[in-house]
Amino acid sequence: MRILPLTLALLLALTAPLQAQIPVQDTIPQLKEWWVAPPTIKGLGRYGVSHIPNFYHGKDAMAVSINDGTMVTWLNRFPGDTTNIFSWKGGGPVLQGDFNGDGIIDYFGGGYIYQGITNGEPPDTATLNYSFISPNFVADVNHDGYDDLVWTSRVGGKSIKIFLGAADLHTMQEIYLSKELKLDSTMEIDHSYMGTDGDMRFIAFSYTKTNDWQRHFNGYVLFSAHWNKSNMFPEVTMLTKIIRYENTDIPFSRGGAVYTSKHTSKKFFIAKESVPTTQQNNIIIYDITEDTFKEVSRIYYTSNRAATPHILNKSMDMDSTEDWYFARPNYTIEFHSGGDILDTAIYSKYYDYCYGSGYNIGHDIVEIIGDVNGDGIHDIAFATSSNVVPNCFRIVLGVNKPTGVTEPPLNQENTFMLSGTSPHPLVRGKNAVVSANIPTNGVYTLELYNSVGKHIAELHRHYYDVGIQRITVDISQFSIAAGSYILRLRNEAGAVVGERIVVVE
Repeated sequence: MRILPLTLALLLALTAPLQAQIPVQDTIPQLKEWWVAPPTIKGLGRYGVSHIPNFYHGKDAMAVSINDGTMVTWLNRFPGDTTNIFSWKGGGPVLQGDFNGDGIIDYFGGGYIYQGITNGEPPDTATLNYSFISPNFVADVNHDGYDDLVWTSRVGGKSIKIFLGAADLHTMQEIYLSKELKLDSTMEIDHSYMGTDGDMRFIAFSYTKTNDWQRHFNGYVLFSAHWNKSNMFPEVTMLTKIIRYENTDIPFSRGGAVYTSKHTSKKFFIAKESVPTTQQNNIIIYDITEDTFKEVSRIYYTSNRAATPHILNKSMDMDSTEDWYFARPNYTIEFHSGGDILDTAIYSKYYDYCYGSGYNIGHDIVEIIGDVNGDGIHDIAFATSSNVVPNCFRIVLGVNKPTGVTEPPLNQENTFMLSGTSPHPLVRGKNAVVSANIPTNGVYTLELYNSVGKHIAELHRHYYDVGIQRITVDISQFSIAAGSYILRLRNEAGAVVGERIVVVE
């Protein structure tokens, strides 16, 4: 959601008290449960859940870890279909790749390699055991024609392990990239991914080691790793960094995520900033496609805990690009669309509280598992890492992303009024200047919708005191086509307190 520079000069005449406003109905679809594990079954999904496309005679399957650390495989032909069609020795997740370059998909799960026999059929049950812990992604990092397994972990600090593919799976080698990195003592590796040039990237978190609680500085440093064919280890180059300092910036909070997609070359880093004492806990989206930290949008929210973003393996909103989500402290998981531009608008929600236990599943396992009920929409498995809590494994049905929203009618006296100093239709090329009569202290959000009610972008969100407030909105980083649009102002409760149709040339 980008918006080409608009010239906006709007006078918001908001004379009615907020308590007189009609509450906005919730138009965001809620995910619905398809199957819940019975109370007698515990520990499902504890060690991972995976969707395996084209696995069993051409059908998709779902690998689910069970309480003893092994994994079973379901076809999900009907609710409660727990018939096992294939057993995995170790826990999950199950990853797929062509590790020996023969054109047939192989599998990795729980420290074991399973060699593929025929695409669309289960692999050989004879396995190769490698002690590799849990890789994050599969890619040919050294460009030798064999897929490799990459594991990035903060355990012990500065840790990247790579399991190099080979023509003979018995000869796959494990290397510890962290041993070759020239990082200073303030850095610990947090994330790794593949750049648009085919070389590996990794992001290190840098922070003051001495008196760390004072947060003298912290930030992220981006590196590239390039392999020459004859070398076991890559050449590492620092590309850029973004650092914040105590008393001048809101510090970063660790636990972000890197968004990459099979369907777009764009790369995004979803970071967190957090000052719990003032309830400033926000999510910032950086475009890192060109190896810089370019902020493109953010999500503001008030909480005493910063939410952690996660990347999904597929799309659930009927497009091709993978989606992302984060869990609110109130046990609500909010789903967002991915793609060339990461959406800050919520397209679906799920209340993931595990009743009777206090567990919040959103902090554990959320996995898109394909279309289990045949409606053409991908569905999701939710699980907790607990091995004792019952009913904490669920399969829920995905829902269509709404094409529009339904809002209550507004009194004419509450609509936006254009100021006489601004041209209309609106002209691109300048910042927006918004003047609003704020009736009650609180957080207000200015949003843009298209003519059929589809959310386009959040233009501005901020806390305002009572009275006339002038708001400058910098939207030069966004773009839309010319046409008619709807501007809406909402209060903190989500009620629409002002609305107007505007034309953009």
